[in-house]
Amino acid sequence: MKKFLAPIIALAFVTITETHAQDLQRGIVIVSPGDTLRGMLSQRATDNYECELTTTDGNTTKYTPDRVIAFYIPGTIYFERAQIEADGQTQLVFMNVAVSGKADLLERKGNLYLHYDNEDNAIELKTESQKRTVDAKEYVVTIDLYKDVLKSKLVGCPNAADLMKSTGLTKKSIGRLLNTYNACFGGSSAKQQTTKKGTRPWVSIGAEYNFLTTKLGNPGTSTSIKQSTFKDPLSQNFPSFYIQLNPAVARSLSLQLAGYSVSYQYNGYAEGVVAIPPSNDTEEWRDDLYRFRTEVKYKSFVMPLMVKYSFLQGRVIQPTLGAGLGFHFNSKFAGGETTTDVEPQQTLSTSKFPPVRPKVMSFRSVAGVNVRLGAFLFGGNVLMEIMKSPMNFYSRVTAGKFNSNQANVGFTISAGVLLGQ
Repeated sequence: MKKFLAPIIALAFVTITETHAQDLQRGIVIVSPGDTLRGMLSQRATDNYECELTTTDGNTTKYTPDRVIAFYIPGTIYFERAQIEADGQTQLVFMNVAVSGKADLLERKGNLYLHYDNEDNAIELKTESQKRTVDAKEYVVTIDLYKDVLKSKLVGCPNAADLMKSTGLTKKSIGRLLNTYNACFGGSSAKQQTTKKGTRPWVSIGAEYNFLTTKLGNPGTSTSIKQSTFKDPLSQNFPSFYIQLNPAVARSLSLQLAGYSVSYQYNGYAEGVVAIPPSNDTEEWRDDLYRFRTEVKYKSFVMPLMVKYSFLQGRVIQPTLGAGLGFHFNSKFAGGETTTDVEPQQTLSTSKFPPVRPKVMSFRSVAGVNVRLGAFLFGGNVLMEIMKSPMNFYSRVTAGKFNSNQANVGFTISAGVLLGQ
């Protein structure tokens, strides 16, 4: 067990020391037209509309909007500076570019802004509640101020004018309007292309090591088998390999397909009643009590298919939950049986039974944490798997097959690499 503690301690150390670390992504800072800086941008800083760049020499610099004009992570996000009116003052801030072109749609802390044709100020798109009194009754009405802004700025494009009435105050609705408007004047600018999350999924591959304990349930009784027990839980330690897919539309979700070969042996014990025919005309049929000891070897190639969800996507530390099915291919149960007479105790027969190739499927669930360091992924998960073990006893005497619940409980550690993002 000690040899397994080292990777666990190492994973725990990384998890603890990186709890407050920032997730770095390759990015570009635009100081001025034609003057750029390259390095690693802090994802956590961009979540707060801040620019923090770590260069190859290890130096980290925080840039303010008065020093740089834009920064972006290619294929993911684009931020540019703009002036806005807030709390009665003009402020120069970084804003996330949702749509760009002749008319930009900018977003900051849930508020939407229109930045038109490189004007100095970005105008907030908003509504306003006003009280009205009619026939001595007071009403509160909502005034769509953002539509007045859009009508005054987005001129010269009939297609956009047709959409204006049905445009709501949402990023999707206004984004559709501005894309239509920009198409009348040459389409989106280059930075617009980087605001899209991309159409390619993230693909990662890796390896896991599994530490499992298998517990076989009691298969119960029948007209032949009176009672049955199993030996102590089995331990299974084995490697597995996986490929994982994160769709572009939902990075927190992933589909993971793994594969591994498993082989183990267990023993079962049962007492059963066997009907013994009379040896002559004067005897009658009688029921004798026998003990059956079954030794079973199980082999299978397992491919678990799981859906996982990662919380805090984009951060270094990501708690995860997952569930799915395990498909067992080329499963084979093989073994032998020893039959013993209970009174007096003596071995009556020892036999091999033919291999059984059942169709096996299991349900599994995991909960754990992933640590992402650049393109490298590390993880630790608690795993539980439940399956029907289709043959715990196969007695030639009783000609019986008995199903039993089987539970695999343990934990896994994993390491992988992100191939594309």
